Amino acid sequence: MRRSGSTAARRFRVIAPITAAAALAVGLAGSAFADTTDTTPGAATPAAASADDSIYPPSGFRKEGIYNTNGATITYGCAGGAWTVTGVKAKLSRERHPDGPRSATLVNNTWTSDDGSFVEAEELVSNRPANTGAGAIQWELRKATKTGGSGLFSKVAYVVRHGTEGGMPPSATCAEGDVATVPFWATYWLYNPIEG
Repeated sequence: MRRSGSTAARRFRVIAPITAAAALAVGLAGSAFADTTDTTPGAATPAAASADDSIYPPSGFRKEGIYNTNGATITYGCAGGAWTVTGVKAKLSRERHPDGPRSATLVNNTWTSDDGSFVEAEELVSNRPANTGAGAIQWELRKATKTGGSGLFSKVAYVVRHGTEGGMPPSATCAEGDVATVPFWATYWLYNPIEG
């Protein structure tokens, strides 16, 4: 269902799942995918069917943890007749951790843990595996450009976006000033250097 409003300056669109049941189905599909993955930090990266190995970090790094989106959107703006990404926001959760469930947030290119530590990362590689839905954003590998704090994310070197659902911009053409906010689901793998 698409809800739209307008002002003299611009039009704003929110692209949402058709029904709550549809949203639940997609969410469960993402959870089922995550549950088949070994979430133990340092576990080997599973071989993803049809995935390009270039989206995974090089050897010498281990997973700090796996975080699932729990309310995530990509905002697109129209410039020159084309949709371009203007913002990304997500709430992230990690159910399995020695200290209990953990949470994090994603704003644009910055992941922030509930302990205050953070990592900023730039995209290195992105691709869409053959088994990914047509409306799904690409999987990607990002490399840390800045970290802060002394908690879980303070040593993160790479971030992988994996198992995506939704998030693509509207298929319709846009007019200058249009804005569309689209929900998406994904799993983020955060990698630390192997020490010792």
